[in-house]
Amino acid sequence: MALFTADIVLTASAASIITSGPSDSFLILKATVCNTDTTARSVSVYRVPPAGTADATMLITDASGASAFIIGPGETKTLPISGQGIVGGSSLQALASITSVVVLSATWTTVT
Repeated sequence: MALFTADIVLTASAASIITSGPSDSFLILKATVCNTDTTARSVSVYRVPPAGTADATMLITDASGASAFIIGPGETKTLPISGQGIVGGSSLQALASITSVVVLSATWTTVT
């Protein structure tokens, strides 16, 4: 079992955080987001199939019925995505409501 981590500064366009190979299986252990701005920001996280494009049908974050996870100014919050699997060439992608002020930190492991 291998353990992986990444710290990604999010942009306003969906970008890959984790991508599995065709025969890989990953399990997300924990993911947090930190808003370094003075205004609340939203974060959207998607589980995207191979060669797919992030859209609302793939959204895996949900803050009380909202379409994105809201994080207040200066806050760090745990994303509700622990236990999500990224398998068979799929990817975990994320975006923020504005570029360069939200950092996503993720930890995941391989599953055999």
